[in-house]
Amino acid sequence: GPRREAELLAGSARVGLAAPGISGRCFNVASGRATRVIDLLPLLEDLLGRPLEVVHEAARSGDLRRSEADPRAAREKLGFAAGTDLEAGLRLILQALARDGATREVSK
Repeated sequence: GPRREAELLAGSARVGLAAPGISGRCFNVASGRATRVIDLLPLLEDLLGRPLEVVHEAARSGDLRRSEADPRAAREKLGFAAGTDLEAGLRLILQALARDGATREVSK
């Protein structure tokens, strides 16, 4: 199934602020490891403490089958290394959403 890769960005913006010679460059701040979307389901259910309803739909035009960031330039130029694993990152995101009242629909 589709895969996505993302790294929790808490504090990551500070990574390159003091790095010389990077003005105007873009970097993938990521772990470099893709996770299948369907594999997130049991993890999210565990973190939320309840089963989630899943709706499978056909792929849409333009959907990417795989998206995986390459963090090599960030590692080489900024010394960046992903420091948050997927479960811990999701937990932090859900906690932040709950503080903002954004998880009313998710946590029902």
